[in-house]
Amino acid sequence: MRKRIFPSLLIWCLCSLFLACSPSQEQTKRLSTKIAGEIYATQTITAKQKEITTPASSPTVFDAPTITLTPTLTQEAFEVSPAAPITGLPHGMCGYPWWNDSVFYEIYVRSFYDSNGDGIGDLNGISEKLDYLNDGDPNSTSDLGISGIWLMPIFPSPTAHKYNTTDFYDIDPEYGTMEEFKNLLEAAHERGIRIIIDLSVNVTSNQHPWFVDGINPASPYHDWYI
Repeated sequence: MRKRIFPSLLIWCLCSLFLACSPSQEQTKRLSTKIAGEIYATQTITAKQKEITTPASSPTVFDAPTITLTPTLTQEAFEVSPAAPITGLPHGMCGYPWWNDSVFYEIYVRSFYDSNGDGIGDLNGISEKLDYLNDGDPNSTSDLGISGIWLMPIFPSPTAHKYNTTDFYDIDPEYGTMEEFKNLLEAAHERGIRIIIDLSVNVTSNQHPWFVDGINPASPYHDWYI
């Protein structure tokens, strides 16, 4: 009668046989190192042969990148100083253009402040309110502290917004006179405030002397675009 071999004993024999035949970790490491070395040697020989057979070419020249130095804000830029009267073209801080560090307040003159009670804002009204915008005292807390005023169009025009200009060399009578505009400039400059004006030369009223007859001259609100 044959003896039966228990399954567990058969499995144990097979595992022992597998472990005996499999390479150890050290053997596997050596084999991997050897294979890697042979691959590296083959690639090196191929690269050298390519260098020998390939004609020499001139090296590619790359332009060095241009480095732009950004000015660094110093303590001087943050110091509070009295507003100085503006003479000539002003300069900005730290090498920037003057408008880069200016805070502008845009004014629609018609609705800002009425100085003569006719219901329409005017240039004298702005002059009267300059201390509200910037009184020139860096220690004051009652003003806005702005350093620039941007005036919407102030030229003669048949429309309320004044963009339809009829004369680029004068002031609209509703806003004042050229003398009053000069007084505003002087008073603003004494407080360190710069003034720029909205000059839209591409929009001209049909009442301008350059207007060409035949383009709806009956409408005072028609714009002539040049």
